[in-house]
Amino acid sequence: MEEKVYRIEGDYLESCNCAVVCPCLVNGVGNNKIPATDWHCDLFLGYTIKKGHYKDIDLSGLNFVMACYSPGPLMSVPNWAIAHYIDDNATDEQYEALKTIMSGEAGGVPSGLAALMEIDLGYTRAKITMDFQELSVDLSIDGIAECRVDAITGMHDGEPVKMTNIHPQTQNGDCIQGLNGQMWYRDHNYTFNNTGRSALFAKYIWADTSDIGLKA
Repeated sequence: MEEKVYRIEGDYLESCNCAVVCPCLVNGVGNNKIPATDWHCDLFLGYTIKKGHYKDIDLSGLNFVMACYSPGPLMSVPNWAIAHYIDDNATDEQYEALKTIMSGEAGGVPSGLAALMEIDLGYTRAKITMDFQELSVDLSIDGIAECRVDAITGMHDGEPVKMTNIHPQTQNGDCIQGLNGQMWYRDHNYTFNNTGRSALFAKYIWADTSDIGLKA
């Protein structure tokens, strides 16, 4: 089997200002025809790396975040502004490796995000904490953002609402539908408040050879 330049996996959080369920998900990959709820998108993406590497650099145990603004009306329009945040626990070597992955230079899912970016807001070292539980997620970037997501539970035994084969970033395309509790972001002259709006969380696997999330 060919050795991958990079492969990372872990837990993934997405928070946006759209109503449940986020319209861009039900458009289908490459068929984005339904506009965002408010005709723009305040998008916040958080990732843990439970296991991963870039070449021979171990990335396990690190976190990273992207904050994105799309003026819309469709998410497929390449007019996004994206700010990148990298765990301040990363060594210089790990930081540069994550920059390469997040920029899309190493291929895989981030290359698709990079293709949508018009304004690059740069890379910032930050204290990032994430706590993924079965039915909730808490994420914090010290002084910049706070995000609490709770799973929406369905009709049977308090089990969460799950969506299957729907999300290009997540493992198998599957995710748990959530609702933002308290959520705010302030940086680069952008202010988001997605409280009460759509969110999701999931497992993800990225690698340089796949432009969508891999199967387990």
